[in-house]
Amino acid sequence: MSLPATHRSFRRVVWAAAIIISGATIALSSLIGSGSYALASIVVVLCALAPTFIIFEHRRPRATEIALIAVMCALAIIARVAFAALPNFKPTAGIIMICGMALGSGPGFLAGALTMLISDLVFGMGPWAPWQMLSIGLCGAFGGMMGRWMERGEARMSKGERIGASVGCGAFVLFVAGPILDTSTLFYMISTITVESAIAVYAAGVPLNLLHALATFFTILIVGPPLMHAFAYVRKRYGLF
Repeated sequence: MSLPATHRSFRRVVWAAAIIISGATIALSSLIGSGSYALASIVVVLCALAPTFIIFEHRRPRATEIALIAVMCALAIIARVAFAALPNFKPTAGIIMICGMALGSGPGFLAGALTMLISDLVFGMGPWAPWQMLSIGLCGAFGGMMGRWMERGEARMSKGERIGASVGCGAFVLFVAGPILDTSTLFYMISTITVESAIAVYAAGVPLNLLHALATFFTILIVGPPLMHAFAYVRKRYGLF
């Protein structure tokens, strides 16, 4: 279903403002010097996060949709806390991706960002929080893209869809979400950023990102079908999406 012209125009304005602010921040930071890079990175990440929240609020979502997002956030937070003893082997990203598959990229992004924001109240809030929100939020958005491929809302995932989604989502965590978190480490743990320090940080993150990707793969493979079936029931019962 196409969006109203006014909503499309509003989206363009919001994203244009975010891009302009990000560009101005980067330009100003380059003039000030390396001491401002960490702060500038937070501003840019927040500019990447804000449009989705603003646009979601502007389109006035139904209460049922908000309730489903809240339930998936709660499930993802519980999963993160339950697997606290295994730092990078957590099903959180996989659960958020399933939310995106069922509800779409926008709600998936919101679920991921809110999950990290709320769960950081348990694990510790810091300047890395916006990076975590962006990383897992993008997992939800990618899940929405996978959902289009799988014909979102269908009651059953075929074997091919289940394996394809599991591999695709695991690869996204390994090559996109994980390196985003490594970038936050680069800004906050390295005083002077060089090519050598960047290579060292990203190389050190590969084993951890691989564990995270494996956890995501198995989450989609095992938990995906029953959760998608539950979402399909809600779709049929309430005609939500």
